[in-house]
Amino acid sequence: MSGLSIRGLSAGYGPIRVLQNVDLEAPEGEITVVVGPNGAGKTTLLKAVSGLIPREGAVLLDGEPLPPEPSSIVSRGLAQVAEGRQLFPQMSVRENLELGAYLLPRGEREARLQRIYEFFPKLAQRREQLAGTMSGGEQQMLAVGRALMGKPRLLMLDEPSLGLAPKMIDELLGIVRRIRDEGVTILLVEQNVAKAMAIAEGAYVIERGVVVMKGQAGKLLKSERLRAAYLGADTKPGTLTWKGGLFMAEKQTTAVTIAAENAWRGKVFTGRWQLAKGGTREVREPATGNVLTEVGFADAEDVREAAQAAAAAQVEWANTPADQRGAVLRRAAQLLEAHAESMRGWIVRETGSIPPKADFELHMVTGILLEAAAIATQPPGMMLPSGPKRMSFARRVPHGVVGVISPFNAPLILSARAVAPALALGNAVVLKPDPSTPVTGGFMLARLFEAAGLPAGLLHVLPGDAKVGEAMITDPAIAMISFTGSTAAGKRVGELASRHLKRVTLELGGKNSTIVLDDADLDVAASSAAWGAYLHQGQICMATGTVLAQRSIARELTERLVAKAKHLPVGDPSAGPCALGPIINARQIERIDGIVKDAVAKGAVLRAGGTYDKLFYSPTVLEGVRPDMRVYTEEVFGPVLTVLTFDTDEEAIAMSNATEYGLSTGVITQSVERAMAFTAKLRSGIIHVNDQTVADEPWVPFGGRGASGNGGRHGGVANWEEFTQWQWVTIQDKATPYPF
Repeated sequence: MSGLSIRGLSAGYGPIRVLQNVDLEAPEGEITVVVGPNGAGKTTLLKAVSGLIPREGAVLLDGEPLPPEPSSIVSRGLAQVAEGRQLFPQMSVRENLELGAYLLPRGEREARLQRIYEFFPKLAQRREQLAGTMSGGEQQMLAVGRALMGKPRLLMLDEPSLGLAPKMIDELLGIVRRIRDEGVTILLVEQNVAKAMAIAEGAYVIERGVVVMKGQAGKLLKSERLRAAYLGADTKPGTLTWKGGLFMAEKQTTAVTIAAENAWRGKVFTGRWQLAKGGTREVREPATGNVLTEVGFADAEDVREAAQAAAAAQVEWANTPADQRGAVLRRAAQLLEAHAESMRGWIVRETGSIPPKADFELHMVTGILLEAAAIATQPPGMMLPSGPKRMSFARRVPHGVVGVISPFNAPLILSARAVAPALALGNAVVLKPDPSTPVTGGFMLARLFEAAGLPAGLLHVLPGDAKVGEAMITDPAIAMISFTGSTAAGKRVGELASRHLKRVTLELGGKNSTIVLDDADLDVAASSAAWGAYLHQGQICMATGTVLAQRSIARELTERLVAKAKHLPVGDPSAGPCALGPIINARQIERIDGIVKDAVAKGAVLRAGGTYDKLFYSPTVLEGVRPDMRVYTEEVFGPVLTVLTFDTDEEAIAMSNATEYGLSTGVITQSVERAMAFTAKLRSGIIHVNDQTVADEPWVPFGGRGASGNGGRHGGVANWEEFTQWQWVTIQDKATPYPF
């Protein structure tokens, strides 16, 4: 038959076989679409046909075998537009187009150029514009136009709608249909299933490298199986899918799998799941030491490519209507709620969290997503005073690409609180989760946003080590860094970012005190302090490291704290009920134990705990601690609580302030007037009256001062300050003459 015929095609990369015995027909003059999930082998199919990778099986064009060499294939009349467009950004539109006509006789090139301008009027208008300054949709048109310059018989398009706004997708697919009407055979790989099948004659569904469905596109679009897997079971053929709506139906939220290890295993996320140049890394459960999964491990080159792709995608995203950006965040929140049960187990096993702490993370991130969706449509600026014929206003505009570096302790929250508002306000994001928790700190968010319809290229998740973090900080395409982690690492991040004149927000450690006054209910105070000290094994930046107890009640309070510490069960949270799980790794448990041993060696009294088995450290209480001991000044980041005494309120304030940190402080008293005097004098970014130090909400400006941060905040209105910058604009109806 005429057109493209593929029989028994197998292909892959080195020893990895991606496609297995694929048969496919793309009849002459028709559009044939290939759809399927990320990683199914769709792009590999196009590369194999083009001769870019080795292949087995028969590939025929108009009945004649296609040779394996790409140059010979092109001369036979095949052209491909790869994902990512691969334009020359410093060359003009015309120059890029002319490159596609190098096989044509010189006399035919100008006529062909004029024909392309007829197909793409926007390219004619911008013929001298540099390709790198065009929008994503215009660049895609240019890439297709360049391929058509060679007068191909077969045009292969790899996800041409990737990263484009809905209106631009419709315009581009309309042009594809016109190209088909000119007699060109088209093989279309596309992620927008409904719209692609609406213009195609034939369709194939590929999953895990094999064809699982094929037939007429119109009939397949009515298939319950295809609609449930790719459109949502309630979607009617020919109608807009949930990707264009504000909310998802319940069946649509459950038609995908968020905690899908087969999607991320051995890979990183760049808008699609792909192998990392840095190789792979095992992720182990801290409770058992068993391998939990394997993920891709990025290197500096992965960062460079991700930053460039994010910068390219961000331009159109920033110009996407705010309500559409917010809709993506709301759909992600819906998906999280629908899949919370499957996600909980990953948080428990990867981080060592007890289930209630995992539930809090899931609930908190749902709120973060909804809060980010709401902020997207808030007023972005203000009118300023000006003259009668002049408008002056200031508005907040996105930075561009935001780099997020998140820690292991509450990974879903501490990644989402930066990723979600950054995206909502028009930025793209490159996220480096901690290598100990790449799934809950990164890949879960990637799966949520992927399923929610976030355009590809706007979120990249690259697990990696400190070198990857440094590559993000120094990359010129990344405009801002949001870092959460230790104070020592934060100082390095701040120094490096400042050296590159880059905006940076640092949320660092804490040496937090809960102050218990002499009128407090001691049972309640002990419960509050123990919760703040031992929740998640003390691996929280806000954890209560010190209880400052007024001398008259110090002994009674200490005995209550010791009793609680001795009776709190420690164990594997995934195996049964317990109050404390494991410390994240051996390096951290050695540090905790070293701090406790230092205190005891210098005269501190160990009242409870101070021992560990494997990665399980027992809840610890220390008395008699002095300033020359490490535990007095250092953040422990473990289940260790010291009890210090004071006599007067002023002494308590001075002791709480006598630290380089300034994150969170609790004050427990029955006198609100007395507590308010504390709030006026405590040097702390967060103060809780009649509560302990650990708390967070999606809409609060969270952050610390001193060694706890550089004054930046996450949450609520503070997100405007962190993830956008001011732009001043004036407008006059006529140009102003000046005396020069």
